[in-house]
Amino acid sequence: MSDSSTYAEILREKEIRPSSLRVAVLKYVTEHEVHPTAETVYQALIGSYPSLSRTTVYNTLHLLSTKHILNSLNIEDEQVRYDAKLTPHIHFKCTECLKIFDIVSDSVPEFYKSCSAMLPQDFQAGQTQISIWGKCPECSKKQ
Repeated sequence: MSDSSTYAEILREKEIRPSSLRVAVLKYVTEHEVHPTAETVYQALIGSYPSLSRTTVYNTLHLLSTKHILNSLNIEDEQVRYDAKLTPHIHFKCTECLKIFDIVSDSVPEFYKSCSAMLPQDFQAGQTQISIWGKCPECSKKQ
């Protein structure tokens, strides 16, 4: 999905005016599956948009997450990361190289349902995020 008009249409469907900056932010997060922070997005786009401000990036990412176009990911204490993959999956953060990986499996949606089923009566899950920390295969080989 690299055509900017596709991203503009996604924004329109959610009743968001598709400015060139909003399209650029959405495109970057979608096409760079590194779970970027707002600062990462800002640094990546500032060369193409010299008038871009950090505030614009933060506000755009917040808007896109509140409209459920992106997920905000709280896998670190000090930073929010963003993810364009909206289907149920698990995040794995390597404690050595600090990369974040998406773990996708056919059993993940059922696991999410079972997590919701564990809630006490009258509790309703709105969103489920499951994160695991450890060593990725590459870092595990280094020992």
